[in-house]
Amino acid sequence: MNNIRPLTQFGRAIAELGVSIIPAYSPQAKGRVERLWGVSQDRLVAELRLAGASTLGQANALLDRYLPAHNRRFRVAPREQSPAWRPAPDARTLDRILCLKEQRVVGRDHAVSFGGLSLQVPPSRKFFSLAGRRVDVLQLRDQSIEVQHGGEAVARFSREQVKALAKKERRAKSQLMARV
Repeated sequence: MNNIRPLTQFGRAIAELGVSIIPAYSPQAKGRVERLWGVSQDRLVAELRLAGASTLGQANALLDRYLPAHNRRFRVAPREQSPAWRPAPDARTLDRILCLKEQRVVGRDHAVSFGGLSLQVPPSRKFFSLAGRRVDVLQLRDQSIEVQHGGEAVARFSREQVKALAKKERRAKSQLMARV
């Protein structure tokens, strides 16, 4: 039996960005995180009350004074001093990482089902037929949908096309229900 757990959308995006998640499995590691939240929820509230902060501006001014002192008191030097920053991917690549992405199999009719929609994948010069092949269906942040095979876009549906398809599918389903 396979013990590999499927990734969440967040886990998939983080993996595609090349970021490693280090889970806090030990009680000690979890305690450090919980202690920080406890201090933030307890001590910070008391500091805000003592300072008489009642507006967002007053709270932010207090944070500007409080956080540097808190960080000096509780910081731990990193094991490695070299920065771990990497250049961000270009905007187009980032859009295709920070999206909803699911795998589908293209049907014999050259369509994939996604979110209750039937998306027709047109034939291309490179892929005459994708029937039976796995594709990635991406719902981008602008609500458009892109179908990819081997990392290459094989179909795109604008936000307006997706809305029209959804409206058409609902109408077809309601007409079917009326006939039954």
